[in-house]
Amino acid sequence: MFKAIKRKLSKIQLRFAVIAIFISGLMWFSTMNFADPITFANFSIELELRNLGALADSGRVILNERELQNYTVHVHVTGPRSQLEQLVPGETIRAFIDVDTSELMHVPLAGTVGTTVESRINVVIDGPGHPGQAQQDTINITTIFPDTVTIALDRIHTQSFNIGLFYDEGSLPDQYISRPFTATPRTVRITAPTSVIYLIQHVGVRLDVSQARADIVGVEVPIVAYTSGWDIISDGLVMDIEFINFTLPIRREHMVRIGVGELLGEWHPNVEFIGMDWTPREIPVVGHVDDDPVDILFNMDISDIVESGAIGHSIRADIARLNAEHGTDWQLINQQEHIITVTFEIEPILERAFIVNAADILVAGSAEGRTIITQSVSVTLRGAASALASIDAGALAIGVNFTVLDNLPAGVHRLPVNLFDIPDGVTLVGDVPVVEVRIQ
Repeated sequence: MFKAIKRKLSKIQLRFAVIAIFISGLMWFSTMNFADPITFANFSIELELRNLGALADSGRVILNERELQNYTVHVHVTGPRSQLEQLVPGETIRAFIDVDTSELMHVPLAGTVGTTVESRINVVIDGPGHPGQAQQDTINITTIFPDTVTIALDRIHTQSFNIGLFYDEGSLPDQYISRPFTATPRTVRITAPTSVIYLIQHVGVRLDVSQARADIVGVEVPIVAYTSGWDIISDGLVMDIEFINFTLPIRREHMVRIGVGELLGEWHPNVEFIGMDWTPREIPVVGHVDDDPVDILFNMDISDIVESGAIGHSIRADIARLNAEHGTDWQLINQQEHIITVTFEIEPILERAFIVNAADILVAGSAEGRTIITQSVSVTLRGAASALASIDAGALAIGVNFTVLDNLPAGVHRLPVNLFDIPDGVTLVGDVPVVEVRIQ
């Protein structure tokens, strides 16, 4: 009986012990929950992009990196209030994308516009007891919004561009004009995403020349890239040089007279030059600002001119000789050949034959005992048409000098004839005619 009572008492004690433990645990849990209750917290965290260097080493770039640097991720967590209060956005709780381990390193890229990738956002908690896992035993990350972000991805490309000079030439002062500029260097290498390189249509420098009155020498100006619409492209590109040193020659425009200079060549053998007349004209030329305007003379080749009258000739200005003579640096604005109308007065050179009978030959000296036995003399003259026309066909005066026959024996002798009153420029063609004279 005693054993039965003892057994019954042990069961009762065991029940009370279990109840006591339960009550104690409940009281402890209630006390702890009251002192450090489980609660929730919301955090706004700036997104981090990690290991961007690895992406650059692979020849890739994030086009919207600047936008992502200000991207905010909203995170909802639950856990003990004491631990949540220790979380500081960007320090002990972070939102990030690890470029080196994401699909950004492997997505294929082609074309000139890049591509977009949806990349998942990671959130980690750092601090005492939290070695950086995405979710802890005591703190739970329940919501990440947004949990992905769109990343614009492109390839890095390098291309060389010629450097140009862009300005409104109309803004130059009146009578001033620019000549081709020189620059050092003349090309620039630009490294940028392919989509940015594709947009570049002009690379060079802009210059305000509205006040230019002399050469612009040794000016250092920044290089700028432009779209086809002349919008400046500055984001996302790197130039191997940022400035160029250039010189822009400034010239002054003048109106100068042009006219005929030297007559080159020889006149055609069948014409005689009487005179010439021409009207000067003005053409625009440019030279150094301090140069004084001078007349420009054109040389003319006259070897093919065989007719009289007003003839338009295409003749080229001898600029090289002009500059050498005047110490200038003039240049024609329009390099075409200029037309000057020149009036030439020339006559054709003709030949005309004359027949003079023996009875019409004039005799100098004594004719006693002396007789011209040649019936007639043929004379051919060459000269200007008007001069030949002035000679009457029956009035050509020729003669012989009988005095040279004095003291000569009887017989037939030959004497040259002499021409009298021949107009200037008229010459005898061939040998001097001779006549035969008989001495009795």
